[in-house]
Amino acid sequence: NNRFMLYCEYFKLMQSSMFDFNLTQAKNLKDWMLYERELSPKTTNNTISHLAMFWDRAIEEQLTEQNPFRLITKARHRDKPLDPDAHIRFEPITNAELEKIFAELKKSNEVNFLRFALVVFYAWARPIEILRLKVRDIELDREVIRFKQGQTKNGDAGYVQIVPPLKEKLEEMQLSKYPPDYYVFSDDYLPGKRMLSKNNPSARWREKVKQALKINKDLYALKHTGNIEYLI
Repeated sequence: NNRFMLYCEYFKLMQSSMFDFNLTQAKNLKDWMLYERELSPKTTNNTISHLAMFWDRAIEEQLTEQNPFRLITKARHRDKPLDPDAHIRFEPITNAELEKIFAELKKSNEVNFLRFALVVFYAWARPIEILRLKVRDIELDREVIRFKQGQTKNGDAGYVQIVPPLKEKLEEMQLSKYPPDYYVFSDDYLPGKRMLSKNNPSARWREKVKQALKINKDLYALKHTGNIEYLI
């Protein structure tokens, strides 16, 4: 499929195995087709269906064990205008840029915000989805993060595996000391009673990264960058 190949080339996934392509990557592909390539929901759904059939055949040939394209919901009508800056939102952040960003946040004593950014990176989730998380949604013993129905882009509930670097960051927060209904990231990006505005991390990122370092990429790009790093 040409669209799938373009996606893999753009995000440098050509060397990845079919075993590594999971539900998160399948959802990212769907979003990329809708909001970056500006394809219609019908065309997007047709592409997903074609890939699902291809993955079914791959399972028969023992080339993989799961078919993530059978698990994602169909694209419906767009609930918002196309984002004129979608190319910035989806463009991955390079390793050199990541080093500069993390060093700058540490230097400017933005340790809590850096932790928030790293959760976006390691959980492969949108910043707004991370802001909605409550302490009870972090299950460190099971090593999963629970995203409730209606709080993700497609409205579906889901779980994300807590990989070791992410678990280390979450353990630093000592979440067990806080009530279950506290937000994981509240004032000063520490657990608290109120949910931060979605504009808060965007403004902080704009000041500390876009303006200070002249790196014109969105905080949202960390989600896709983390995804790529995991596959590679």
